[in-house]
Amino acid sequence: MENLKYIFIYFVLTMLAVPCYAQRVETEYQTIEGLFDMDNLADKMSIVHKTIFYRDEENRNDWHASEVYVKGKIRLGNKVVLSFTDNADLDESMGGELTYISPQQGIIIKYLHMTTGGTVKAVYDFYSYDVKLQNWYRYKRATYDQSTWDDFSVTFDYYDKVQKSLVGSKQRTILASFHDPMKQKETLESILHACSNGRYPQTYLDFVSYIEILNHVDITHCQVEIQELVALLKLHNEYWANYISSTYLRVHR
Repeated sequence: MENLKYIFIYFVLTMLAVPCYAQRVETEYQTIEGLFDMDNLADKMSIVHKTIFYRDEENRNDWHASEVYVKGKIRLGNKVVLSFTDNADLDESMGGELTYISPQQGIIIKYLHMTTGGTVKAVYDFYSYDVKLQNWYRYKRATYDQSTWDDFSVTFDYYDKVQKSLVGSKQRTILASFHDPMKQKETLESILHACSNGRYPQTYLDFVSYIEILNHVDITHCQVEIQELVALLKLHNEYWANYISSTYLRVHR
């Protein structure tokens, strides 16, 4: 009995030593409209976001975003209703969101955004619609990762063999060469023209699109054009201009 008493006391003290973290849950609702499939009928996506926050134990006034959970429902114009769930780790950021956009027919982009002070991370997963399988499949990921105001990177991952579905857990295997349905229609010349007329990239996705264009040009023969683009971008966003300069101009290599 004496041993049991000490075991009980040890158990109670152990339980008391476990910190109690304050938690709050924020719920948001979102509706996205577009042409998600290929039948030209208007479609709608309804999203419920639940973001989990934990109080900072050192600074009780600060809250950190831990995770976000999504329940989504896609109502296609042909009356078909599809449901899906998703989640993401927000890496204890000061704020974050997981949302969806549809920039063109048959395309859904999942957008994960996290920020803490000068640190920003934006991840874009591109899904294309498969008419036969009646689902959307991830074929590309673009990541904008900014650790400080002037230190960041833009990377791409291309899924041209096995692609994860948006609805459910099935995958699609690509047997032939995969064509990007959002292959950039713009060129280095067209974005130069846009910037010279004051139409600069406004979002991280816009800037990421610029970088993908530059990744597919012959930079050896386009140094003059890239220099011109850098000069124009410096009028709008010096950090973005410096990134292009250091990455694509030979003088910095």
